[in-house]
Amino acid sequence: MEFFATSQGIPVRISDSKEGKSVLVFLHGYLETLDVWEEFVATVPKEFRTVAIDLPGHGLTGTLPETNEIDFSARVVNGVLELLQIESAILVGHSMGGYVAQSFLEQFPDKTRALIHLNSNPYADAPEKLADRQREIELIRQGKLLTLASVAIPNMYAPQNVRRMEDAIMMTVELCDMHDPDGICATILGLTTRKDQVALLQQTDKPVLFVLGESDNFLSPEKRDQMRKDLQAIECVILPNTGHNSFLEDPGATWQAMASFIQKNGLL
Repeated sequence: MEFFATSQGIPVRISDSKEGKSVLVFLHGYLETLDVWEEFVATVPKEFRTVAIDLPGHGLTGTLPETNEIDFSARVVNGVLELLQIESAILVGHSMGGYVAQSFLEQFPDKTRALIHLNSNPYADAPEKLADRQREIELIRQGKLLTLASVAIPNMYAPQNVRRMEDAIMMTVELCDMHDPDGICATILGLTTRKDQVALLQQTDKPVLFVLGESDNFLSPEKRDQMRKDLQAIECVILPNTGHNSFLEDPGATWQAMASFIQKNGLL
């Protein structure tokens, strides 16, 4: 069921299966919408209630005038859960959605059952990434959002999967027509302000999982090794033959990793 509600003063597009005893909240990545989860969520067993939203500045959800900070997006998620009368949930965040999930854990630990990161990381932007984001803002303000998307989105897949995933790539690029360019710029600015969350994840008593792609163009092998060193107590699964969109490139293996983690931690 899809509908709109207001959270933190902005309209939010929501999808909610309404049924299931354990709640999975799906948070999409940059330049995506809740539609990116459609096929993956269809494979999730019916015992799980699945909720997804368009995050601020994306799709049909509203935006702040200047900066959609990650902490604000987490408060929007909390507002949605309150509206849906969901006391606690397992948050599943893809890339940027993982950053939102981390902030949700920091702000609302009692409402967080667990975090599942799909192709995400706990680090703040490096200087070179900050420069990239500024260039993206300049392109979008020149009216080149779709041009940016047509380059960035194929790069989210492992090279060997690009041709096979052409339909998914085209769908995501086309959905970028839904985005408010000002909202995307506000989101990019928000991403530049996010903080390092390694200490948060080291100290939490909540179960945490990272599912990473072996051929992720946005997370170098060196950074991946550093993350595993920094978060030694946290489960990390690396999926071969996938890039930055493992849940689309190999949904079966992604769900298997998630299901094993859920069962192991008694989250059913």
